[in-house]
Amino acid sequence: MPQNSKRRGFLSFKTILGVFLLLFCTGVQSSWAVTLKEIRERGTLRHLGFPYSQFVTPNHNGMDVDIIKLFAQHLGVRYEFVESPHTRMFADLTGRQYHLTGKGMTYAGSTPIRGDIAAAGLTVAPWREKIVRFSIPTFPTQVWLMTRAELPLVPITPSGHTEEDIQAVKKQLKGRSVAGAKDTSIDPALYGLEEFGAHIIHYGSSAHDHIGALLQGNTDTILTDEPDALVLLGIWPGKLKVIGPISDKQRIAVAFAPESEELLEAFNAFLHSCMNDGSYDVIINRYYPEAVRNVEAFIEKQNHADEE
Repeated sequence: MPQNSKRRGFLSFKTILGVFLLLFCTGVQSSWAVTLKEIRERGTLRHLGFPYSQFVTPNHNGMDVDIIKLFAQHLGVRYEFVESPHTRMFADLTGRQYHLTGKGMTYAGSTPIRGDIAAAGLTVAPWREKIVRFSIPTFPTQVWLMTRAELPLVPITPSGHTEEDIQAVKKQLKGRSVAGAKDTSIDPALYGLEEFGAHIIHYGSSAHDHIGALLQGNTDTILTDEPDALVLLGIWPGKLKVIGPISDKQRIAVAFAPESEELLEAFNAFLHSCMNDGSYDVIINRYYPEAVRNVEAFIEKQNHADEE
């Protein structure tokens, strides 16, 4: 083989190897920061989110957006919103992909980190706590069953005992369809509804998908988070009704990668100060005025727990 051909072949191999190594390092060992120090050096806090209720609106406003913007200002860095669907959010946050199965989670490889903090009305759940770390709660919630006003399902009378209320709701579901979003806190498969004769339907992740299916008669009922239900009742007065709870009381919080301990601690301290100086109340009144009383009781209970 001519010497020039050997040289060209060697150079081509070096070029291909270099490109491969560059792609490998970019994909597996992303240089995008997750530490507080690197975020300050970069000068930008990247907020991973997707449109959900009043937490993140389609125009990238909302309760969570305002809180993270204030946190970025507190850190002295710019705020950047990074769209991330709920199916990829934790992978984009941690750089690790997982598949949910009936037996739990399986690791599915690495992926580039695209954000530093994730917030979109995220409910704290045991399986999520195995992947990410959550902040102190930002909002109280509960999963409710909602239906059209004309259907003969009867809103329960609260008994004072959540489990009794849940059972009273489930007993009305025989032969009824229940819609929700798969692998989220409003996934009907999580709550044993089929044992009561319910037919489960999975739709998209947005409230628009679910309420559209309900109002068009494609499902008898939907599952919705408490804050989302309050918004929907205000938008369609007289057309909807809440039957009662399907879950225990839950917490909404902000998610962090497991390695971002310092960033998490800084956010928790910041959120505490917001709850004490009134800036948190301003945000709640802006997006969830109907929930102010519940949130005030929630904050008081949380502060009492912190004192203990």
